[in-house]
Amino acid sequence: MSSLVTGDQDTPAVADPNLIEQPSNETLVTAPAPEAPKAEGSEEGTTADGADSKADVAEIVGAPDAYEAFTLPEGFALNEEFSARFAEAAKGMNLTQDQAQSLVDLQAELSSTAGTELSEGWTTLKAEWQAEAKSDKEYGGKDFDASIGSAKLALQKYGTPELNEAIELTGMGNHPEFIRLLVKVGSTLKEDTLMVEGGQPVAPQDRGKVMFPDMN
Repeated sequence: MSSLVTGDQDTPAVADPNLIEQPSNETLVTAPAPEAPKAEGSEEGTTADGADSKADVAEIVGAPDAYEAFTLPEGFALNEEFSARFAEAAKGMNLTQDQAQSLVDLQAELSSTAGTELSEGWTTLKAEWQAEAKSDKEYGGKDFDASIGSAKLALQKYGTPELNEAIELTGMGNHPEFIRLLVKVGSTLKEDTLMVEGGQPVAPQDRGKVMFPDMN
């Protein structure tokens, strides 16, 4: 470990002639005091526990009075509440601006990785739902397209724009059981529709009147 004091340390200390009047025929050289034995494992200029014993050691740089705004990758937003809590914790650990920024960078990287994994997992799950629906024994296989037509009919009849938005947002339109429900509802709508020869489908107001026209 290099000493912070310059000069040849093997040279004996000499009194400053500007401060002490030099008497004639006397030496100004004094015998150096014997050095105290060094603690085992310690280096020159340090104590046994590694602390610098020099009085003029440079001040250690630590936490600033207030951290500057931390930089974030594109697409990330800073949560003000947690930013204040983080700054308080970083100051308590005496982290420099660069050290604190390194932790922010690490957290952003972890969040980005977690978001990517979540998105990929959701995409995989929807694909599994679609595959299961297409192979369903009740409405899938060769009947799948017709079944989807029935499901859409149910949505057109009873759905709302808000419901369609929720289906799009959650991906529920891919779930086999949700499709099964809509297919069944759509099938009942088709059963309630009478085909008139040469004309358009007519939906009766009362099924009882269709089955028993003579009854009041």
